[in-house]
Amino acid sequence: MATALVRIARAESVIFQDPLMKIFVISELMRLRRIDLGPYERFHERLLGRPHDTRVDGFRANPTALDYFARLQLTADDLAAVEQLHLDGGNSIFRYVDPNWQGYSDGIDEMKRIDDVARLPNLTEFTATAYLADRSGERLSLAPLRGLAKLRRIAATIDNYSDLDALLALPSLSVCSLMGDRIYDDVMTVGHPSRTVMDTLRSRGAKIRVQWISRSGPPWPKPFE
Repeated sequence: MATALVRIARAESVIFQDPLMKIFVISELMRLRRIDLGPYERFHERLLGRPHDTRVDGFRANPTALDYFARLQLTADDLAAVEQLHLDGGNSIFRYVDPNWQGYSDGIDEMKRIDDVARLPNLTEFTATAYLADRSGERLSLAPLRGLAKLRRIAATIDNYSDLDALLALPSLSVCSLMGDRIYDDVMTVGHPSRTVMDTLRSRGAKIRVQWISRSGPPWPKPFE
């Protein structure tokens, strides 16, 4: 089992484009016991030299913890060990960012790009119930998913997106579940490029589901399946 405190002493060998993506990767490495940070209370105490105190540190992401994760060294072997990645606000890693975490904290923002996922060559499952940018007005490119030959399952909530055709480059993809009003409207439109992507995946035998988030009803529209 590698010790994270030792890793920081050396220069980081893999540079991440998005610090939050790196935190989720670290969480998976903790689950795999490749990194051991100990109990989150002790983790903050080691970083601060004292117990975390909300009267001093507030209810926010601990800047010292964010800096720690930013500098933490991850090797190519670490990234190759990651087969699952779950972007979710209930992830226990967030107690190491803010011990008062309740699903949200100042200092934690959405991801505007997922380029770093391409660094995980053995990824088989990618879920993102939160944190993929939906308020920035920018399109979230799915292009970094190309090349993940072992990726079998995708479940994500997305809003403004691009490069959905990247899913066609995933030879192992067997389950694709997407949620979002924009993607739902697109795939329900015959002839739309996103509909073509989904139809192609279905023709290959993949299980497809695209669900809206907000609609007037009842009656409620059926998901695209």
